[in-house]
Amino acid sequence: MKRKIIIVAIAALSMLNISVFGMTTQEFDEGMKKGIDYFNQGLYYEAKDEFTWFRDYNYDRMNPGQQKYLDEYLYGAKWNAEQWENSSASSKYKLKEYAKNHIWSIYNDDVNTAYANIKFLVADLTGDGAEDLLAVAFDGDNSPMQLEVYTVQNGNVVRIINDHWGAYNGGRLFASVYKGQTYLVGESFSSGTGFLLNLIQYNGAEWYTAHSCHAVYDWAANTWVGYNIDGNMVSEWEYYQFREDIYSNELAVHDFADRDAL
Repeated sequence: MKRKIIIVAIAALSMLNISVFGMTTQEFDEGMKKGIDYFNQGLYYEAKDEFTWFRDYNYDRMNPGQQKYLDEYLYGAKWNAEQWENSSASSKYKLKEYAKNHIWSIYNDDVNTAYANIKFLVADLTGDGAEDLLAVAFDGDNSPMQLEVYTVQNGNVVRIINDHWGAYNGGRLFASVYKGQTYLVGESFSSGTGFLLNLIQYNGAEWYTAHSCHAVYDWAANTWVGYNIDGNMVSEWEYYQFREDIYSNELAVHDFADRDAL
């Protein structure tokens, strides 16, 4: 008799759309709604937080089907959040947020000066396919004075260079675009190589020369005898075309964005 009463009670609760475990379908749907909305918008961190909160405070009240439904959404949100964390989109977002909230000036140790007119460019400067951050300080005439480069390593934003725009082994350091790739360019001069251009990138541990060009001088003949790009002898036209590509694509103030425009 007692068993029959319990069965009847369960049936009655089911007719009223009330879970024996204490949560109605309506309550469950309402509790899931915000997290699902975030999930469908691709806001996986927000979705994960919503599902986690809902689970922590209500899991014991849910029936097995509701628990399974919630757990599948929570797993999906966590998985997608992790994928996003390791993606270039995540790096780009972190760099922009870092620029907005942390880079208010760039300091030059050599002249003991902090520059506050900072502009930014998000681009791949390390050649790894993920975007980095080039922050450049400009003077009142919009001439570049100091530069910094930031990248994302192990999920954290780190600075990998702070240098004067102009000083490079007696020459100058600047940024340029070559074949669609952004490089820092070191320019120096010697009587044996003429103007040596080194296009440098960062490999995760140090800066290295990705491309270079220089002229070859014959001291005995007292004349230029050849031209070199990336270790290969090339024609005079190819040499000067390479140099023209670098100089004509040197970045200027109009190539950078203000903090608010990031």
